[in-house]
Amino acid sequence: MQDNKRNTNLVRAKVQKQDEFYTNRRDIEKELAYYSDCFRGKTVYCCADNPRRSAFWSFFHENFQRLGLNRLIATFYGEGAYQMVYEGGKDTDLSSGICQKLQGTGDFLIAECQVILKESDIVCTNPPFSLFRSFFDAIHAQHKEFLLIGNLNAITAKNIFPFFQDDKIRLGYTFPKTFLRPDGTTQTFGNICWFTNLQMDALRSRPFWMTGKKIGDGIYLPYANCEGIDVRRIAEIPDDYDGVMGVPLSILKHYNPGQFQIVGYGKYTTDNRLPIKPVPKELLDSFYRHGGTGHYTSSMRVLCYYDQQGTGHFPFERILIRRRSAFC
Repeated sequence: MQDNKRNTNLVRAKVQKQDEFYTNRRDIEKELAYYSDCFRGKTVYCCADNPRRSAFWSFFHENFQRLGLNRLIATFYGEGAYQMVYEGGKDTDLSSGICQKLQGTGDFLIAECQVILKESDIVCTNPPFSLFRSFFDAIHAQHKEFLLIGNLNAITAKNIFPFFQDDKIRLGYTFPKTFLRPDGTTQTFGNICWFTNLQMDALRSRPFWMTGKKIGDGIYLPYANCEGIDVRRIAEIPDDYDGVMGVPLSILKHYNPGQFQIVGYGKYTTDNRLPIKPVPKELLDSFYRHGGTGHYTSSMRVLCYYDQQGTGHFPFERILIRRRSAFC
């Protein structure tokens, strides 16, 4: 129930465009501890951060010499937009740096800030939740490294999912929950994570340990319109099955690309590596006849299955994975 409340907060923020949430310094320190070797000689761009209160700016400023940074840049969005550039010298003095007024609003997606992006190496920030996909596109277009905070469900976006599938990006090591609001209050969300293309091999030596479930336990139901079985919880992933499994998105919090291969997403997409057929009409009729709700049609290509009583079901969002042979 608590996680549902947190996710409702996130949806409400997106709809109302209440996107100004500040990351706690301790959450930045916890995640950045894993990437200390990635920043040497690099220019870091904090593109959605007010240097006067940004924990990203304070972290990189105070650790400028330790991380071996070349430059640190932050741009402030809003009335009186400006950029701050720091090139070292007084790491503990957060006001140290060159302040320059921007001609525009400081919007990361406009040309002025895109020029700054082009001169940078790594983007590290907490972008507005409602603009995450646009941020991703802009960063990817210029082939930049990044460490971004976003909603776990962004994985399913058409412009982001293929990169997870090809092991070109992954989730970070930690999962922030509580954020500060401009009025000084705090707000807690569920399913918030770091997205990055740094250190892509870091998790390959850390397998996701199976919990001893067996394919013969009778809890796995085959899909009616796609190869594979449905796994309700990641704790139920069988340790003796090499076929396709539909698992919750939360598997990516533990995902080891050396152990599993992502072969698709639970709704039809051109990037799926196995077909999802249209929903069988008989299954759809059974679903609604037994009280099912939601908008489904027989032309949709979404995962579905029959339970032991023959009733049709549609699982919540799934990632389709297969165990790699090296770990079998």
